[in-house]
Amino acid sequence: DNNSDIVSGVSRVFPAFFLLVAALVCITTMTRMVDDERTQIGIFKALGYSNGAIIRKYLIYAGSGAVLGCGLGVLAGSLCSIGFIWLAARFFGLERAVLLSLLPKSITTAIGVVLSQEIGGIAAVTTAAIAITGIFGNILGPSLCKLLRIRNPIAQGVAFGTSSHVIGTSRATQLHPLTGAVSSLSLTIAGIVTTVLLSFLTQWL
Repeated sequence: DNNSDIVSGVSRVFPAFFLLVAALVCITTMTRMVDDERTQIGIFKALGYSNGAIIRKYLIYAGSGAVLGCGLGVLAGSLCSIGFIWLAARFFGLERAVLLSLLPKSITTAIGVVLSQEIGGIAAVTTAAIAITGIFGNILGPSLCKLLRIRNPIAQGVAFGTSSHVIGTSRATQLHPLTGAVSSLSLTIAGIVTTVLLSFLTQWL
């Protein structure tokens, strides 16, 4: 019981922690981008654009990627992950406890283990599934992005963060700073979205 309370407490802190990390990485990435585009900013000013208009350009760029890209991408990815596990469980005839244990496979361990216990899964199976999913995402993610021609850093970040949580995010950061930032944000949103979805869907699975 004490261990469960500790894990439950950690699961409440981790989303806020990852959101903070994602925000810091996003700020760093945007700062670098602005530094790289100082010449373009100077041209905008010479053409008569105000500082507010130039700032809005970068805020809209960052906001659209974070809100629309991450939100819709994470929701679709979370639904696909749950659907795939459900179909695989039906195909292989897995017991309900094993099915419930595998459903949180794509979210970070601190959230996934607690969620698995809440919906009736087996914590040990969930932990193993999360670790394996992250390792596969870390190793195969870049190759899959090339194969599927996913070149946009935001799209890559959503894919890594939603499907392979922290382990995938470590690899995403190596591909591009923006990819790592979006991946950090996506894994946090994925944990929240998956928790909400499974709270409603497990009674029908």
